[in-house]
Amino acid sequence: MSSPSAKTPSPEPSTASEPLNPVSSSKSCPNCEAPLYTPYCGTCGQRATPRVMPLWQVGNEFLEDLLDLDLRIVRTLPTFFFRPGRLTIEYIEGRRRRYIRPLRLYLFSSFLLFTVLAFTNLNGLSFSFGPDAEAVQQDIEAAQHRIDSLRTALIQMQARGAVPADSTGSLAAIEQNVSGIEAALAPSDAALSRSQNLLEMVVPSPRRPPADTQANSASPSAVEAKVLRLLHTPRDFVRDMIDRAPYLMFLLVPTFALLLKALYLGHKRLYLEHLIFALHVHALAFIAFTLSALLGAWNVALSLDWWLATSPFVYLFLALRHVYKQSPLSTLNKMTVLLIAYGIILVGAVVLLVILTVSLM
Repeated sequence: MSSPSAKTPSPEPSTASEPLNPVSSSKSCPNCEAPLYTPYCGTCGQRATPRVMPLWQVGNEFLEDLLDLDLRIVRTLPTFFFRPGRLTIEYIEGRRRRYIRPLRLYLFSSFLLFTVLAFTNLNGLSFSFGPDAEAVQQDIEAAQHRIDSLRTALIQMQARGAVPADSTGSLAAIEQNVSGIEAALAPSDAALSRSQNLLEMVVPSPRRPPADTQANSASPSAVEAKVLRLLHTPRDFVRDMIDRAPYLMFLLVPTFALLLKALYLGHKRLYLEHLIFALHVHALAFIAFTLSALLGAWNVALSLDWWLATSPFVYLFLALRHVYKQSPLSTLNKMTVLLIAYGIILVGAVVLLVILTVSLM
């Protein structure tokens, strides 16, 4: 019989290489072969459940992911809209899983804005063009052709004596009406001629060169053709710009973050923190512009127009105050410098976009 003071031997400590509580003692991750401790691999993050599964289980996982996304939207949008800058702070401080990622939020708002602009034909921005000059010219020429045909038919009827004597007054009235229609068409024809003359002044037609220099005349003709197409079909030009604008804005967001880095050098923040802030601010601006475009397209006259126009600037000021924690006056001064510098860059980028769009027409 053992003595009371005798101690039972303690088990030997497990080595670090042995899993403490693996999901399955003989199960490892199929992707990286690391031991599995949870339903997700701690090394590569892959889910431990097999991907080839019954259809009902696929539907169950889809509903779980959808519910998780819905919860993130519910958490993200109120914070994003009503607490400027708070979403940036939450992401920087590590609370990321509960919110939509900054890049995903930016891409969604960008897609929403430029899709609305494409489908509303910029009516929401009160941007409209006059009728197509080529179509008007074709209508005038068709009307004049019908008038000439009618006059020729009347002359032939008179020559054959097919018009009764008592109908001479009616025939004269018809001739007078035809002349009135021609007079009404004359101002439109003259306006088109003046437009064509103005175009010739802007882009003069090159003189026919000698036979040995005709090969060198391709550039002026190409430029003239592009300008003519731009003036005759301006909506196509605007649609092309809308198609390319998202790529331009995506390149400008890092520039905005770089300006923030220069303005707040004393804060010793990483560039990525400024980039997260820039993504959130641009996403808010895109959503505000989307609402403005929709209200304009639906011809809704609301007092919210002024708020939609100024909300990105108010949001930027509040977000700067919240994230960088400086006084109102210092924040206002830095915001002014930021907007002026970014505005200059934005104007230059738009000019480059116009040149690129015209050159590719």
